[in-house]
Amino acid sequence: MYFESSVSINRPGHEVFAFFRDKDKYPQKRNSPVLVLEQTTEGEPRVGTGYREVIRILPFIHMEIFSKITRFEPNEFLEEDFESSGLFR
Repeated sequence: MYFESSVSINRPGHEVFAFFRDKDKYPQKRNSPVLVLEQTTEGEPRVGTGYREVIRILPFIHMEIFSKITRFEPNEFLEEDFESSGLFR
C-alpha cells in the first residue's frame, strides 16, 4: 500500500523543522498512542537516519513502524519513508 500526506503548520519553518528532526527527544505524554519512538542509527539526523516506533492502535493491538530519512535540507525540508509489517499483540 502506498499513500502520501502533507500538512501546513502555521509556525516558523525552523521551529517545525526542529520539532520533526528531534521527534525522538521529546518526553512521552501520558496516554499517548506512541509507546516507543527511538532512533535506530547513531549520530545527528541526516539522510539515512532510521527510527523505530511502536504505536497503540487499540488497547491490546500495537503496530511497529520503521522509518528512514530520505531527504534532509536543514530548516527547509525533511522527508521520511515509513514501513510496517502489520499489527501485533
